[in-house]
Amino acid sequence: MASMANSPVSRSPFAAGVELFEDVPIRSTEPEELAQLLAAHELYVRSDRRSGKRANLEATDLSGRNFSGMKLRRIRMTRA
Repeated sequence: MASMANSPVSRSPFAAGVELFEDVPIRSTEPEELAQLLAAHELYVRSDRRSGKRANLEATDLSGRNFSGMKLRRIRMTRA
C-alpha cells in the first residue's frame, strides 16, 4: 500500500473541486488600486450584493497592508 505522504496527488474526495494556483504569479497592486477595490467591495457587502463589486485579491501580494476594521466578508483572497 502506497503512503499518502509520498503521493503527488491528494486522495481527498473534495480535492477535485479545488483549483491549484501553482502556475499563477503573485501580482502586486498599487495603494490607490487597492483602495478602490476595497471601497467597491464595502459597497458590495453593505448593499447585500446589489451595488459595488466583489473584490478579487487572489494571488495578490498584500504584505505590509493593514485590513483591521474592514469588512472583508465574501472577498476573494486565495493565495493572497
